[in-house]
Amino acid sequence: MTAITSFPLPDLSSSLEAILTEVQHIDIIDQTYGWSGTKEVWHGRPLSRDERHNALHYLQHINQILQPAPPTGRLSRIYTLLAHYPNPGLAPEIEQAIAQDWADDLAEFPQWCLDKACQMWRRDQKRYRFRPLPGDIRQLCLEVVGDLLKIQSRLKILLQPAEKKTALEQILQNSLRSFSDGYPAPSATSQRASPRQTRPTSTLSTRRQMSQV
Repeated sequence: MTAITSFPLPDLSSSLEAILTEVQHIDIIDQTYGWSGTKEVWHGRPLSRDERHNALHYLQHINQILQPAPPTGRLSRIYTLLAHYPNPGLAPEIEQAIAQDWADDLAEFPQWCLDKACQMWRRDQKRYRFRPLPGDIRQLCLEVVGDLLKIQSRLKILLQPAEKKTALEQILQNSLRSFSDGYPAPSATSQRASPRQTRPTSTLSTRRQMSQV
């Protein structure tokens, strides 16, 4: 797995890396407009004892890396960025309220991510001349940490005890499997999987799976 951040991460075993990264891409066919893109479906599988230990160790490091920035650091970064785009017509209390809106919209991101997103905006050849909105920097933050968030989410699912899975998670899991097997998901009304992307399966096993939902 390629490095996602400049922070050191523990090594992943080859088997756990395969579990986290192997996905199936399903064609999405709209009944009216035809092909409308692909859907990434990740399944995962039960972990061995060694894989579980490796996954837990890796998740602990990711959680530390993704710790949200403290309020003072977050506000300092926001004020510094907005100082490049002064707006003398605003009263100081309005500027402070605007900065607080920024802090609320970026509250879940770590400090290094905020720093990187602001740097990306300042160095963008087209956008750097314009005062950004909170959503602009938020989108850049999501691009910066997107891979980490995906791995974090998958690790949490893999490490969740099977007996604690909710009925909704079971339904979702079965729905994704049905979808990848060439059957529309229970809630889908306008999309279906392309036949050429489906896996062969027996009608009996599929009916048994759907009856369990």
